[in-house]
Amino acid sequence: MEIKFELGEMSNHPHIPVYVNGEGPFIFTLDTGAVTSTISKSVATKLGIETYQGEKKEARGLGGPVPIEFAKVREISIGSESLEDEELAVLDFDAIFGPDLPFTDGLIGHSFLKHYKMTINYDTSIFSLERVNDNVSQSSDGIKWTDFTYYNAPHLVNVPTMINGEGPFPLVIDTGSGGTVLTPELAEKLNLQPDESGPLIKVVSSNEEAEGCVGECRGIGGAVPGYPARVDRLEVGGVSQENFTAAIIDFSSISPDGEMDHHGIIGYPFLKDFELVIDYPNTRFAFLPK
Repeated sequence: MEIKFELGEMSNHPHIPVYVNGEGPFIFTLDTGAVTSTISKSVATKLGIETYQGEKKEARGLGGPVPIEFAKVREISIGSESLEDEELAVLDFDAIFGPDLPFTDGLIGHSFLKHYKMTINYDTSIFSLERVNDNVSQSSDGIKWTDFTYYNAPHLVNVPTMINGEGPFPLVIDTGSGGTVLTPELAEKLNLQPDESGPLIKVVSSNEEAEGCVGECRGIGGAVPGYPARVDRLEVGGVSQENFTAAIIDFSSISPDGEMDHHGIIGYPFLKDFELVIDYPNTRFAFLPK
C-alpha cells in the first residue's frame, strides 16, 4: 500500500490522511519517535469517542510533560491498511500549541508502525506500508539492511551513527523532528563549537532565554534553549551527509531521570536526502540513495 503525503509548511513533518472509525480523512503526523498513535481531543469529541484516564497521566516530549488521556477506536486506517480495536493516546493539541501554532489531527506512532515495513521518500512524497513476517532470513529484498535496537525505550529506532569519524553513537530516526539534534554531552565529547555564522533564533524556556537554536526547538511541552553547531560528517546505514548544522539541545525534559538511551535525533534535514525504509518486525533499516 502506498499513498501521497504532504510536508508541514513550518515543521517539515510528513502529513498523511488517516481514517478513524470510517470517518475522515483526518491529517495525522507520521512520527517514528512517538510511542503511541495519538488523536487530538477535538477530533475525539467530534467523532463522539469517549476518553478515559489511564495509568499514564502525562506524555513527555521536548519541553516537558503534558496531560494525556486515552480512547479506544473501532478502526484506524491508512490507505488499505487498518488496525481494529486500537487504543490511542488523546492530547489536547489546541491547548498545547495554541492558535498561532496549529497542529495536525493526530500522530501515527510506533503502536501502528510496528506491524509493518514502512518506506518514505521525501522527493516523491510517497509513503508505503507492507505487512512482513518477522523472519530476516526470508529475504533481503535486494536491500543492504542494518540492524537497529530499541535499548531501554520500547519504541525508539536507535541506529549506530558515526559523527566526524567517531562512534558509533546511537541516534534516533525521527520523522517527527524538523531538525537533526545532538545532546550537549555528545557535542562536548566531539568538541563541537557553537556556529555563530548559522541561523540564530531566540527561544524561551520556563525560566530563561537563550539564543542559538536551529529551526524551532519546540516540542509538546514548549520551547527549550539550544544552539547550532557545525558537523563535518554524519554516517549511518551506508550513507552520509557532510557539512551541516545540528541543533544542540538538552533532552532532560523528555527523560528527567537521565535514562537516555541515545545521543540525538536524525531528523528531516538528513532524511530528505534519502529514501528511508524501516522494517519494524525484523528490527532493521536502510537508507536508499535517490
